[in-house]
Amino acid sequence: MLKLRIILALLIVAAPCYAKDARTPKLTFKSKVIDLGAMTQGETKKALFEFNNAGTADLVIDHTRSSCGCTTAFSTRKIIPPDSGGTVDVTFNSTQSRGAKVKHVYVYSNDPQVPVDTLTIKVFVKSEVDCTPRNILFSNVNKGERLSAKVSLFNPGEKPVTIISLLPQENFIKVKWDKPTTLNPNDTVAVFVDVTPPDTSSTFRGSIGVRIDGKTPVPFSIRVFGTFKK
Repeated sequence: MLKLRIILALLIVAAPCYAKDARTPKLTFKSKVIDLGAMTQGETKKALFEFNNAGTADLVIDHTRSSCGCTTAFSTRKIIPPDSGGTVDVTFNSTQSRGAKVKHVYVYSNDPQVPVDTLTIKVFVKSEVDCTPRNILFSNVNKGERLSAKVSLFNPGEKPVTIISLLPQENFIKVKWDKPTTLNPNDTVAVFVDVTPPDTSSTFRGSIGVRIDGKTPVPFSIRVFGTFKK
């Protein structure tokens, strides 16, 4: 009988400890995907992911990590008591992006069920200037041959854009165009490209940087590729 009483007393004393150990945090987000819509290249946009601690112990946001350098993120709170919340603030910089983009942010916490959670932003980046074709390809050309091509730069946006310069990145590429050129929405300007590729290998490549309105870095490059006859 004495042993039974001792065992019961120990269980009563230990019960709160077991209950305490059973308490855990739980990270829940109002939404894990945010569509930022359309934006013009060079702009930045923010997305706020609201979260809550639906658990019974303090939630600790250890750190966040983004899938690329164009996206940054941080949590407004590091330690979140039960039934409290905060936001993960995500900023997307579109300077080096064009077209439809999907970026991810990883949130590391002490949630035992989901120690790493994934947030997603979607965005469509509109170029202030675009071109067609975007790539110039020469196939099976003779060594020493002088090549030429034409590309069209156009303004797909809603406001005028001035093209300041076209910068060939290699000496064997030359460009001719009417400069400087201000393009109103939907306007187009022709660019003539002359290429005298080096014959040191079986292929050649280069690019032409497009600079607008004095902005740096350049919004995009026109790429040049080619192969020689065997």
